[in-house]
Amino acid sequence: MEYPMQSGSGTYSLLPGLLYLGQVMPWSWGAQVLSTVRIGHNEHDYRLGDRVDMRLWLARELTPLVSVSVAAGGESWSNIRGADLSLDPLDEPTRDPTRQGGTRLNTPIGVVIHPQHGVFKGQQLLIEADVPYLQSLTGPQLKRNYMLHAAWQWAF
Repeated sequence: MEYPMQSGSGTYSLLPGLLYLGQVMPWSWGAQVLSTVRIGHNEHDYRLGDRVDMRLWLARELTPLVSVSVAAGGESWSNIRGADLSLDPLDEPTRDPTRQGGTRLNTPIGVVIHPQHGVFKGQQLLIEADVPYLQSLTGPQLKRNYMLHAAWQWAF
């Protein structure tokens, strides 16, 4: 199968990251950097490219029940190193290991509902719309138009 269709990397990866959180009510802010560093090559003599995801955000509590947030995010991933010799890039462009990288910048906007009392205390619901404003893809990859995130968290 082409590189984007494979379900795993076949290698070990380091997943280093940093996170900073700040808060002065009703405001909170933060920054996050996550990365994936591939180690070695898989059984087909290649490894997926490294990846870095960054995010800065600012949130404001509107009421004890509702908060809103805005963020600036970016992600960058590099081309594949090595190649699976059974995949001919002349047959299909998605089989070219030198056309798998890219960069994307986006602006997520979200709402968090976090009840303070009752049966839903300790739970929160996040709904976030994420729209890219810059995408630079090095090959025939799918561009992202938008993403919608929905998450339910329950702390006990």
